[in-house]
Amino acid sequence: MRARGKGRFLAARQRGDCAAAIRLVPDDDHRLPALESGGPHVVRSRPRREPVIDLRLAEPERRRRLAGAQQRARHDRIGLEAAPAQLVAEPARLLAPLWRQRPQLVGVARRGLAVANDHEAHCGQDSLGPVRGLVESYLLLGLRLGRHIDGFVDAYYGPPELAARVEAEEAVDPARLAADAAALHEQAESDYLRAQLAGCETTARRLAGEPIGWVEEVERCYGVTPEHTDESRFGAAHERLDDVLPGHGDLGERYRAWLSAQAVPAEWLLAAARRFEELVRARTAELFGLPVGESTELEAVQNEPWSAFNYYLGKRRSRVVVNTDLPVYSFRLPELVAHELYPGHHVEHAWKEALLVDGAGRLEETIFLTGTPQAVVSEGIASLAPEIVDVHDTAAGVYAELGIDYDAETADAVRAARDDLNGLNVNAGRLLHVDGRERDEVVDYLQRWSLAPREHAEKSFEFISHPTWRAYMSCYTSGYELCKHWVAGDVTRFRRLLTEQLTTSDLAS
Repeated sequence: MRARGKGRFLAARQRGDCAAAIRLVPDDDHRLPALESGGPHVVRSRPRREPVIDLRLAEPERRRRLAGAQQRARHDRIGLEAAPAQLVAEPARLLAPLWRQRPQLVGVARRGLAVANDHEAHCGQDSLGPVRGLVESYLLLGLRLGRHIDGFVDAYYGPPELAARVEAEEAVDPARLAADAAALHEQAESDYLRAQLAGCETTARRLAGEPIGWVEEVERCYGVTPEHTDESRFGAAHERLDDVLPGHGDLGERYRAWLSAQAVPAEWLLAAARRFEELVRARTAELFGLPVGESTELEAVQNEPWSAFNYYLGKRRSRVVVNTDLPVYSFRLPELVAHELYPGHHVEHAWKEALLVDGAGRLEETIFLTGTPQAVVSEGIASLAPEIVDVHDTAAGVYAELGIDYDAETADAVRAARDDLNGLNVNAGRLLHVDGRERDEVVDYLQRWSLAPREHAEKSFEFISHPTWRAYMSCYTSGYELCKHWVAGDVTRFRRLLTEQLTTSDLAS
């Protein structure tokens, strides 16, 4: 969900962050041209970027952290999906990009976009085979950067010998990694890899101590410029909240009182999440198909700093954990499920593994790096996912089944108003990193417009001020705006996001 990056940050703080020594400098923002509002400004003059991390290297830790999970969800739900109506009616228009990527799609007219069930040819890591040249160097670069920054490699399911090699060697000097990234950028032939490598180079240069301002870092890592959202938009959202929330008096107090009443009882949380998962999985299969062998696990955990987290494990499998110690609100739970699972992060990773890795041999897709345009596109897909499958339309029925009180009309109105506050963290980041405002002033700003308790605003400040995660917050707003504008309500375009290797410049063109 949208707190995904914050979860990684807070978990990293608990384990001790290796990147705390990265140099921070205020950004001299007046050298940038004035930006028009209405969407992220895509920077084409700096086409490089990329970051890295290997969950395989963290497997022992993940096993320890998940040992306290109380329940496991259904898993290994394997099988061909029924054909989406659009695919039957318009196979040529929908599938044109896929024929170029994957010659072994089967049963398109009758069975949707199922992948041939050939376990010797299509079983994730087991079929990767040797990897050489530029892509091997790219994977090694990402894994080596992950040795310096906890959370930099969000997922890795590529050749295990590369991960073992990086784990066994001494950490490579960041200046050397920056030079490697620059050299690989000169060799790369695809826009995608060049964009990823630019993010890697920028990250390595900051690790090496080079002063890089916040705006410049976002531009070079993600290919977008973090834009200021006018506070009049936040004010209008407050007015709408004032109209729909019960009671009278201070808006912040009323909002916090209403919010506390929306927490899903912990004993019903997994049951509700699984029911939403069933519904959105069926809708996803109808609209986009699902690859054979995709499966998920949904678990409850405790004693974690985040509310939910997605681990992509490779072989088209995801594990999503939900923290029952923290409140999960009824009007946000359907969104969480769609964002993390169907048709969000899990479906994107599963389809790209099936089509791009197993089908086309693009092993660069086996690593997910948080400091690259890849993260912007992925967060954009996941943030748009709830709208694509209309998940909130299912909420009243699900909660009624479980006997949980839910006022759909008020919840929908509050959620719509809250969505207009999405640019708040980016604004706060600009205040801190560009304008050089003091900590208390930034926290005051966050508390005023978010209507959150002071301690929540302080936690947000920790996220936006952290050397590793300070630029990542732009992925949510910029990613959502880019993907929403590019898709423009066309589900066939959303399917391209799930299945093609697109970067931020592709979405802005």
